[in-house]
Amino acid sequence: MKLRKILEEFRDGVKIKGQYYEIFSNPSQKELKEIMKSIEEEDDGVRAIMTVDGTLYTATPAHQIIHDNLLEILSAKGIVKNIANWWRTKQSESYKNFLCVISGNHNFNDWFISESYFIFEDSEMIPNEYLEKYSKLFSKQGKNLITKEW
Repeated sequence: MKLRKILEEFRDGVKIKGQYYEIFSNPSQKELKEIMKSIEEEDDGVRAIMTVDGTLYTATPAHQIIHDNLLEILSAKGIVKNIANWWRTKQSESYKNFLCVISGNHNFNDWFISESYFIFEDSEMIPNEYLEKYSKLFSKQGKNLITKEW
């Protein structure tokens, strides 16, 4: 339990275009539940980004954030590189740096790959070796990565 407390943290804050965002790395179940309270649509989940080192990032206010915003926020702090059109996996190879995910509503043990990897006409599926890698990273945290559309 002590190890988990060290890993979860309020990471930083940043102001972009007049809006202040709080960044969390490896948020706890309690923090995720608090973040979820700010989401207006019941069907929405918490958007997050997992980096290749296994760190899960999210930010608040969550109801204003889509993955493009989250990338902009994390990029402003030098956490990840903001890659335009990140869902075009072969062109951007963004999956070598991060994976965009969304929680399964109020179940923070199940995380789905962002629907952006599926819905855009120019989307291409992430190679299996990276899906397996991210699945293992989620598994180490006691979470499931579900690789089908949410």
